[in-house]
Amino acid sequence: QHGLLVTQERVSKEIGTLAKRQNMNVSQLKETLVGQGVDFTEYQDFVKKSIERRQLVEKEITSKIKISEQDIVSYYLSQNKSSTSQVYEVDLSHILIPLGKKSLAQEVMNKLKSGASFEKLVKEYSTDGDSKNRGGAFGKFKSGEMIGSIEKSIQPLSIGDTSSVVKTPMGLHIFKVTDKKLVKDPRIQQAKQQIYQKLFADAFKEQLNFWLLQKRKDAIIQINKS
Repeated sequence: QHGLLVTQERVSKEIGTLAKRQNMNVSQLKETLVGQGVDFTEYQDFVKKSIERRQLVEKEITSKIKISEQDIVSYYLSQNKSSTSQVYEVDLSHILIPLGKKSLAQEVMNKLKSGASFEKLVKEYSTDGDSKNRGGAFGKFKSGEMIGSIEKSIQPLSIGDTSSVVKTPMGLHIFKVTDKKLVKDPRIQQAKQQIYQKLFADAFKEQLNFWLLQKRKDAIIQINKS
């Protein structure tokens, strides 16, 4: 019937909830019903039909709700005014020089400005053993994922550009942007399920109110006809 199946377990759970609302357990509810001349099996059947009717209404309303990817993005941006739907992802290489060796870092910067190869300077000066043999490969990062000093120095750079000297707890860095592209803001993806549930709940409430209004109008028409 209507492709909706209401299990006995669902009925029992619903009766448990109804009993709790009356500050009773199921046994007390059963006793109260029997005392009022209501057969408990008939009551279970009544609850089952109530659930079926509710499911039919929910199915009818739910079928009219469509939440698109753009709806989710628009809602996120409306709640986060300073955000955009896309952020930059940068692929960085670096030359790492120990803290306290500022003059050495400046010397490397001067060599870069004079046209020396970044990769050659990595091999000659960088103290990052992990990346030294990979052209100074530092990693891929999206906007918002880097510490403030790195983010600030990288933001205006294009592919192939190098930064000024950036100080971090690791040491003194000179970064090179090896790739830069726009990607979807990962924060939208992280919030996607939560936003969907919020938009769906709002839309469901709106559709339910509209449905109830239509039913009342239909009832008035039927009364007037008769």
